[in-house]
Amino acid sequence: MAATLEPCRALRDAIESSLDDEGNVLDGASAQLRRLRGELRVARDRLGRHLEGIIASSGAREFLQEPLITPRNGRNVRPIKSEFRSRVPGVVHDTSDSGATVFVEPLAAVELGNRVRELEADEHKEVLRVLRGLSEL
Repeated sequence: MAATLEPCRALRDAIESSLDDEGNVLDGASAQLRRLRGELRVARDRLGRHLEGIIASSGAREFLQEPLITPRNGRNVRPIKSEFRSRVPGVVHDTSDSGATVFVEPLAAVELGNRVRELEADEHKEVLRVLRGLSEL
């Protein structure tokens, strides 16, 4: 019975051009996805540079628990020593278990962080649209 089935070359080609070997949706699966992922890379890079610049220019290194940017609740934050929390304006997204560290998104970076989140949501919608299209095929 299987020998009588017609090969679905169009479906196979669509899947191969849309998914990698691990099943991730490729940038080239749609023009919209390629554009969104490009914008997302630029927005993430801009946010990272901005966060680094805030700390470098403000002389706030003494406030840092660690000199890194870390994600908390989908936002890029800086780990700040709790005793210096009032000296770093921003949104607290988390606190360490010990209470020695608060994870603060600097106010100056909130808008850039919002843009990244918007692009991530748009990317997710486009990935679902591509997968729905493949399922329909």
